[in-house]
Amino acid sequence: ALQATNLIGKNALVPSDNLSLKEGESIKGAISTSAPANNVTVSIFDAAGNLVQSLPIGVVNEGLKEFEWDGTDASGNQAPEGNYFLSVVGAQGEDNIALDTFAYKKIESISLGENTNSIRLNVENGGELKISEILKIE
Repeated sequence: ALQATNLIGKNALVPSDNLSLKEGESIKGAISTSAPANNVTVSIFDAAGNLVQSLPIGVVNEGLKEFEWDGTDASGNQAPEGNYFLSVVGAQGEDNIALDTFAYKKIESISLGENTNSIRLNVENGGELKISEILKIE
């Protein structure tokens, strides 16, 4: 539990399609696939479901591929602060498939349960996750 408190204030890469944009900041996320995919595109939507930006990624090989959104819309204007959602599609052979998405979430606090297996990390926007869900810490 004491070691987990060292994670407070750090950003954890976790399975998520939800991004939180703050003014003047960029957002980092990642894509994962078990087989190479071509023509991969990250589509970012606002809370109302409107497409804000499309990021062409190209080829994603097996494993994790990180990306960064600068917070601008398709016209180059700064998108407003708030929550955004992402969808990632790529081609494997003749099929277009959805790829797994990951987002960096800031760890704000730790919740302790009755035993050491129930330590939870509380992340921005009220989310909660297990330490085992973290792929990377920044």
